[in-house]
Amino acid sequence: MKKISKFLRLFVVAFLASSWHYCNAQEIKVSILDAERFENAGLLAKKKVAFVDLSELNNGPHIVVADIKGKVLSRFPIPPSRFAVDWINWGPGISFDSNRRSIWYLAPKVGLTEFDLMGNVKQTIDYPNASHQIQHTSEGGFVLPYSWDTSEDYQLSELDAKGNFKFGWRAASYTNSNPFSVSVAPRQPKSFTATTSAVKTSKGNYFLSLSQMNRILKINNKGEVLDSINVSIRPHTLVVEDDDLIGYSARDPNRIVVKNKSCNCFKEIFIEENLPGKSRTRSLSLQSLGSGLWFSSGVDRLYILDDQGKVFWQLQHDQLKGRPNGFHSAVIFEWP
Repeated sequence: MKKISKFLRLFVVAFLASSWHYCNAQEIKVSILDAERFENAGLLAKKKVAFVDLSELNNGPHIVVADIKGKVLSRFPIPPSRFAVDWINWGPGISFDSNRRSIWYLAPKVGLTEFDLMGNVKQTIDYPNASHQIQHTSEGGFVLPYSWDTSEDYQLSELDAKGNFKFGWRAASYTNSNPFSVSVAPRQPKSFTATTSAVKTSKGNYFLSLSQMNRILKINNKGEVLDSINVSIRPHTLVVEDDDLIGYSARDPNRIVVKNKSCNCFKEIFIEENLPGKSRTRSLSLQSLGSGLWFSSGVDRLYILDDQGKVFWQLQHDQLKGRPNGFHSAVIFEWP
């Protein structure tokens, strides 16, 4: 008990010191803010952002919660037992559960951890074969993709609220019958399909991105492929409305492809970031905010932009630039 108490004291002291330094170092700044547009849309007071913070890789991942003006509301570490050291920057995911008013963190090779907004752990679910994205279903469960997969793994998994397995889909038989061109990322861990996104629609169908195979698939709850969409290079995060795909992020170059309702067509918007080195691309997080507005992450910035590419809000972090840190996963949500 003495050893445990000592560890807890050290952990709390380190946590408080880290949070004080972080909040006072002004590492986060909002460099673009269209306050009038946000006020008119009712976004300025209610919207908060949370993101996976890898600025202190030696101390493990953290989660930062900030308001739309860039004020840090909380910052807390992921407990050491809830992430795999060798996989810190390979596909972590984050989401906000509007029903439980909590933040979920997904660690590849470990599983899901639920936090309140101050970092207290509420629940854990061990499910190692998942990465990148968490979708909360209407039943309180989860839909999860798996990027670091083999042909024997589920590329899509659905769990119930307690983490029990409900549904899974393997790509092997489909890809064997339908060979695709492959975009391999040599600096990343090996994968079979690199499925970085999986989402369930209101009709009970699923969309998933086979990123390495440059393909977006739509399947039903029997695992039958309903549609196949070819993407030039590596689709990432998918967004659906009703039973339709309305947007996705992709990379090389970083870009989002979103549906413009005025023309009922998809428009490609490039995320311009002047970053040095060869590993400049990452465009993972994407959410529709309605009224033609989108929330997205690049490598070193978070954005709110419209379906014409005009940026209305931009957040930067001095210590999150390029790889291996940068912005890996972020979420925007409403909080009173």
